[in-house]
Amino acid sequence: MDDYVREKERPTAKPQATPVNVQVHRNIQYGVSGNHVLDVYQPQIEGGRLPTLVLIHGRESSKDQLAYFADYLARRGYAVVVFNKGLGQYPSRERDSFCALAWIHASADTYGFDPERIVLVGFSLGGLLSAFLGTVDDTGKFLEGCPHALPEEDYLSGVVAVAGYFDYTILIGGGGELIPTYFGPPEEKMEEILEASPVTWVDGSEPPFLLVHGENDSVVDPEQSIEFAAQLSEARVDVELVMLPNLSHESITRSPKVLSEVLDFLADLFSE
Repeated sequence: MDDYVREKERPTAKPQATPVNVQVHRNIQYGVSGNHVLDVYQPQIEGGRLPTLVLIHGRESSKDQLAYFADYLARRGYAVVVFNKGLGQYPSRERDSFCALAWIHASADTYGFDPERIVLVGFSLGGLLSAFLGTVDDTGKFLEGCPHALPEEDYLSGVVAVAGYFDYTILIGGGGELIPTYFGPPEEKMEEILEASPVTWVDGSEPPFLLVHGENDSVVDPEQSIEFAAQLSEARVDVELVMLPNLSHESITRSPKVLSEVLDFLADLFSE
C-alpha cells in the first residue's frame, strides 16, 4: 500500500482549545454581481491574525450547506469563509472561486485573516474547485472582472478535497449532463474540459493536499481521489489520501469523521 493512503480510521486528537464565541458576518459581496456573496465566521479571539479556511460547497447547493462545518471549525479558532458561486458555464465557477480567494487576501486587515495561512476545504464539485485553485499556475484568466487581486505566489497553504473529482475527461460519455451542461458538446470543448481538470495542472509546486473519500460513494468514483493522490505523490507533492469506510457521497458531507481529519491536517500544517 502506498504510504500516503490510509484506508482505516486512525485515532484522532480531540481539539485542545475550549470552543470560542463566533461572530458571523453574512452575505458580504465579494464580486461584481449581487449573487457573489459570502459569510465570514470570525472567532472572538484577541492576539493576532487567524489561520483561515475557505469552504466550497457542492454543485447543487449553496454556502448554507456548510454552515455546520463553518461554525464548528470557527469555534476551534479558525476564521472561516463560505461563499456562493454561480451556475454558469465554464469558467464561471472557477472565476467565482478565485475571486472569493482574492477577496479574502484583500480583506485580511478587516477580518483578521492570516494571508500566509489560508486553506481551501471543498466538497464534491467544491473538492474539484479547491484542487483547481491549488494546482493552477496562471491565475490571470480566472480573475478577469474580479475587483480584487491575488499575490503572485504563496496565496494558499493547503487544500482539502472531500469526495471530489479531478478529471473531467472521465465523465465524458458517462450519460450524465454535467459535461454538456457546463462545457457544451465535448467534441468541441475538449480544450476547456482539459483546462478545467486539476490533473492537467499538477507540476510539483502545489501546497500540501488532504483527499478524503467515502468507500461507498456511488456518485463520484473513489478512484478519482485514488488516482489524483497517486499523481500528486509522483510529482512529490505532500499528499494524504483517507478512505473512510461505510460513507456515501451524501453522508460524507455530514460526517464528524471528516471534521476530525480536517482538524488533524490543519494541526500538522500549522504545527510550526
